[in-house]
Amino acid sequence: MGGCQRQDVIRGRGRGRGGLAVAVGALLTVVSAAADAADLVNRGGTSNVPTLQGRVHYIKPTSASCPSGVNCFCNTGTDCKLPGTGTITGTVVIDRSGVNLDCQNRIIQAPRFANSLQQCTSSSECGQHSSGAPGHVCVNGYCQLGNLAGINIGGPLAVDDGSININVEATGYVQDVTVRNCVVKSFAHGYRVDGFEGDNGLDNLDIVSNTFRGNFSGVHIAATDGTVLNANSVRDNYTDGMFLDYNWSLQIVWNTINANAKRQILTDAMGGSRTNRWLEITGNLAQSTPGWTWFEPIYIIDLDGTANGQCDPSSSACDLLFASNEVWAETGAETVALRESFAATRPAVRFTDNVLVNSKLGVNDVRLDSFQLRPRCWEKNNRCFHAGIPTVCLPALLFVPGDCWY
Repeated sequence: MGGCQRQDVIRGRGRGRGGLAVAVGALLTVVSAAADAADLVNRGGTSNVPTLQGRVHYIKPTSASCPSGVNCFCNTGTDCKLPGTGTITGTVVIDRSGVNLDCQNRIIQAPRFANSLQQCTSSSECGQHSSGAPGHVCVNGYCQLGNLAGINIGGPLAVDDGSININVEATGYVQDVTVRNCVVKSFAHGYRVDGFEGDNGLDNLDIVSNTFRGNFSGVHIAATDGTVLNANSVRDNYTDGMFLDYNWSLQIVWNTINANAKRQILTDAMGGSRTNRWLEITGNLAQSTPGWTWFEPIYIIDLDGTANGQCDPSSSACDLLFASNEVWAETGAETVALRESFAATRPAVRFTDNVLVNSKLGVNDVRLDSFQLRPRCWEKNNRCFHAGIPTVCLPALLFVPGDCWY
């Protein structure tokens, strides 16, 4: 794939903690007496949401003490494994930089209490954080805490469950964290992180060989740089498989993202106020589900154009490298959408060696909507199928040799 293809898909970075920022302050503040793990609390809906007393598994900062009612583990060192055996019913919070968490293919699932007011048919029944936001969500028929993930990296988390407040401001950012071999289901998010804002190469988060299924959204990553999503299975989530908000140098490589109810991959830009840059989406299988809501499987919004994103064989970077993916649009929508790039410098996109499959004839394989491409380095060797029939890729004018045809 020429000079655009990076070689650090799984980075062999050192994981020492020297020089890394340590999150300041305790993440978890217990605000009431110890409660039974099955307690529920009302946050303004017709159904209650669960507390997590005794259900938080916490990798704390080295200098911090373990909060009451919290299961601290891996208090020192770099390599961590989940405590105990079998399924963990509760959430994992990693609040220390330089951590490698290996779940050893164990399940992390959200608490659900049958025959209680926690049961729901829609998120409107579940209420909201005591401050007014976020709203809690209905997942698999049970109310779960909004913004809470099965695996949370640092903070802020903006979660409030009554017996334990996971405070919006209490925790800082953590970097150099790897999460691998985890199976996460039935949370608001499978994995969530809000990174350290700025394109300075300091976040360096790896999400490797995990399964995120049956959550409200599979993966929610915001404002990170140097993050890699590699070889994950993200499926059967209620909204987007991967919701990626305002990131730089993000690599999405060799994942299977399928049967998520909205989009399989969505990159957004925090309401358009900030843009994404230097994205690599390579070697993924992304597939929507027949008969589900009308959404493009892959939707990239607000991609920045950068001076060094030339995306030719002698270049070391692309604004977007989209290569060797197999994308199935089973809803009749376009297969890939690129939208609203208003950068002063148009983004350079390399779109090569993809297989694009659409369930309908005559539908555009790529949608450009207010997206101003740099007039070079667009595509080569893509194959398109409509309703099972090999066809020219549409719109045809996009898929012709240009001045970067090599």
